[in-house]
Amino acid sequence: MIRRHLLTALAGVALLGSVGCSRADRTYPAEFQVLSQKKPAAGATVVLHPVGATDPAAPRPTGKVDEAGVVKLSTFGENDGAPPGDYVVTVVWYDVTSTPEQAVVVKGGDKLKGKYRRPDGPTAPRVTIQKQTNQLPPLEL
Repeated sequence: MIRRHLLTALAGVALLGSVGCSRADRTYPAEFQVLSQKKPAAGATVVLHPVGATDPAAPRPTGKVDEAGVVKLSTFGENDGAPPGDYVVTVVWYDVTSTPEQAVVVKGGDKLKGKYRRPDGPTAPRVTIQKQTNQLPPLEL
């Protein structure tokens, strides 16, 4: 009898400990348009770097710009968004194709010539993710 109550109590504690602790609970949907010369930067890769983060393992939300120029951020799962906070944005944009063997082939260099590659660069844009769904203003490169 005591054993059954103990097991029930332990199961309850384990359940309570897991509530509200999933990684997805700490992210908020976030998307914005990425444009270069007023056209969608389709295929560009976007990475958000937390401002002031000293931990190299700190989450860095990422996304690939779609044909309409929209990037939906992912941190722990596809399109789950980003943790709230201030970020520096980096963008690289290569011509990438896949071969029938599923190999990725990069053609040429960064279309942005490395201008937005470094989070400490003078042209690195900044964004803020709020504790809500985030429809951020377009990023004009």
